[in-house]
Amino acid sequence: MDEFKSDFSELIKEFLSIRAVSVCNKTLKRDARNLQLFEEYFVEKSEGKSLFDHDSIIDWQLSLQKEHDIDSKIHTVRLFLQYYSTVQNENVYVPKNKKHNHEFVPYIFSDDEFKRIIDFTDNYDKQENFENSMILRLLYGSGLRINETLSLKMENFIIDSGTLFLTETKFNKERLVPMHPSLSSILKNYCYKRQLIGKQNAFIFPAENKIGHVTRDSVYAVFKKALKQSGIQLKSTRQFERGPCFHSLRHVFTMKSCNKLELQGLSLSDSIPYISFYLGHDSIFETEKYLNYGSEMFPLELQKFELQSSSLYPEAKDDI
Repeated sequence: MDEFKSDFSELIKEFLSIRAVSVCNKTLKRDARNLQLFEEYFVEKSEGKSLFDHDSIIDWQLSLQKEHDIDSKIHTVRLFLQYYSTVQNENVYVPKNKKHNHEFVPYIFSDDEFKRIIDFTDNYDKQENFENSMILRLLYGSGLRINETLSLKMENFIIDSGTLFLTETKFNKERLVPMHPSLSSILKNYCYKRQLIGKQNAFIFPAENKIGHVTRDSVYAVFKKALKQSGIQLKSTRQFERGPCFHSLRHVFTMKSCNKLELQGLSLSDSIPYISFYLGHDSIFETEKYLNYGSEMFPLELQKFELQSSSLYPEAKDDI
C-alpha cells in the first residue's frame, strides 16, 4: 500500500484496516487508491491539513469532473469522513453521493401470487430439471440478486451447513448466506437430480451447451410466462411504482425478514443492520431504501405508533 503523507494519514490507515475485515482485496485496493488521491489533493491545496469544511469538500468534488469512476471516489470518501468525524469528534462536511431517485415503490408479491408462480414453473420445468423454479426459490427464500444466483457453482454450496458462500457479488464483498433448512434441502435434492454433487467447478445452473451458466434473459422469459399465466400484472402505474421483476423477490425477502424479526421482539431499526449484512449491502442506508412500502407491511410498528399517538391526540367530541 502506498505511503500516506498528511496529518490524517494514520486515520486513513486505521479506516482501511477496519474496512479490510468486511470487503475483498479488490475493493480494499480501490478504497486505498481513492483515499490516496483524496489525500494528494489536500496535500497540494492545504499542505496536507485536514480542512474538511463544506467549501473544501465541494472544491474537491468539482475537481473530479473530468475523472472516471466519480461515484466510487465519492463513496469511499463519504465512508472515510463519517469515520473521521466519529473518531475525531469533529463536524466535517460529508459529500452526497450522486443523486439517484430512490422514491420508487417496489412490487410486493403476495404469498398466493408467489405460489401460483412456483406452481407454473414447477410444471414448466419438468423437462428442464426444475432449474427455473430453483432459481426463483433462491431469490425469494434467501434474497439473492439474480446475477449472484446464476453465477453459483457447487463450490459455493456448503451442503452440510446449508449455506451459500458468495464470491461473485455486486460490491465484490464475499459473504455467507445461511439458508432455511427447507430451502437448503430443496437445493440439495435439485443438485442430486442434476448429478452435480462432487463437481465443485460446475455451475449449479449450467447452460445447455455446458459452457457457462444459464442467461438472465432465458430465466426472465420463463418468469414472464409465469406472471402472465398467474394473472399478475401492474394494472395502474403510480409515480415511481415498479412492476413485478426479479428484484421484487429480493424486496419481498427483506420485508418478510423484517416482519419475522419484529415478531421475535426486534424493532425495525434494530433489525436493519443484520439484514443489511445478510443482503450484502454496502451500508444500512441502502437497506433502508428497500423499506419503501406502505405501513400495512409492518403491522406491529403501526400498532405501536397508534398506541403511542393515541395519548397525544385526544378523541374529538361532538359538542360544538
